Amino acid sequence: MEGTSVETYQHIPPSINGLRVSPSVGELTAPDSHYRPVLFSPLDAQREHKQLNKDVYEQSQPYKPKKKKIPTAVWVIAGAICAITLLKLIRKIIKK
Repeated sequence: MEGTSVETYQHIPPSINGLRVSPSVGELTAPDSHYRPVLFSPLDAQREHKQLNKDVYEQSQPYKPKKKKIPTAVWVIAGAICAITLLKLIRKIIKK
């Protein structure tokens, strides 16, 4: 009888018997190309931070708010209203 349940239970994995399947299972090893951070002293870090800020502020342009340009039609209408008002005022002065 091939494939009976008795035969499958007789096969015990080596990890259960206390034998390790592979020596690298569960062990962590860092890769060769792993990034290693460069440690700075607080003074070096502060000096480099100031230099970077200086470079950024020198390259950036100062903020200039945009001026809102008044459309020409508004100036024409305002001029026409002023002209009409002045003409009426002059007529009143002349009639007196």
